[in-house]
Amino acid sequence: MELSVIVCTYNRCRLLEGNLAALSVQELHPPVAWEVVIVDNNCTDDTAKVVDRATDGFPTALRRVQEHKQGLSNARNRGISEARGRYLLFTDDDTRPQPLWVQSMRETFQNRPCDAVGGKVDIIWPGAKPAWFADELISSLAGVEYGAQEIELCSERPPLGANMAFHRRVFERVGGFDSALGRIGSKLLGGEETDLFRRLCEAGMSGIYQPRAVVRHLVEPERLRKKYFRKIYFYGGESRGRSYSSQAARCIAGVPTFAMRQFCQKIAGLARLARSRDPAESFMTELQAWWLLGFMKGCAAARAASGR
Repeated sequence: MELSVIVCTYNRCRLLEGNLAALSVQELHPPVAWEVVIVDNNCTDDTAKVVDRATDGFPTALRRVQEHKQGLSNARNRGISEARGRYLLFTDDDTRPQPLWVQSMRETFQNRPCDAVGGKVDIIWPGAKPAWFADELISSLAGVEYGAQEIELCSERPPLGANMAFHRRVFERVGGFDSALGRIGSKLLGGEETDLFRRLCEAGMSGIYQPRAVVRHLVEPERLRKKYFRKIYFYGGESRGRSYSSQAARCIAGVPTFAMRQFCQKIAGLARLARSRDPAESFMTELQAWWLLGFMKGCAAARAASGR
């Protein structure tokens, strides 16, 4: 089989239904053998029924597998082991892949000597953007826009989970997603995609950004609240702290002193920005403080786990 599309889901059957509808109208010329694998990560809603209903009349093989170990990385790794395709395409249950998404991914692998492909992710806004929303926050909503031309991906410009694909040999060479990273239930840890792509690059493999491979990402109203971004930044910092090597840094209880110093500077900056008329700048400074707080927690947890 040439292609496998892997979609991991956890209690979002309403969103998954729209995702499957979008996948059912993919245009492939010439036709090739492909499949869709839904990884059910302990769903307690109607996910099984949604997949069963979609199976009738679906244009290609559609099946649901279960991964009982909670966590997005665990679910993705289960999808990798279950998939039959040479090329493994990943997207999320709250995306709407555009009709030429699969075709564009396939053509990129065929026409370019690459091991990975990342595509464009357009945001579907539920309403007007808040005044405090800075452009830097787009990536926290899985938005990706690296331009209108094909370019090489790199560690500073990696693909994101809503729209990425890999040749199967990537996982055979560098392993799967790190189960210590990535979302676990409602805990918004991250970093697993960046970690995998870093290992891919270190192994001498390469990736291409393909702007024609487009998915649209639905942003639910609750994700446009400050609380959501605070959690994203805190858990992002914690993920980085858990994998950070502090051997070259001066530390107190495993926490680098530079992080403590920067955290204090951000808090002082917030006090100054309290008089600012730029809510986006003020909120970004606050989020950087949250990230540093999570980073320090992650560093301390890593030290405790190592027994040092």
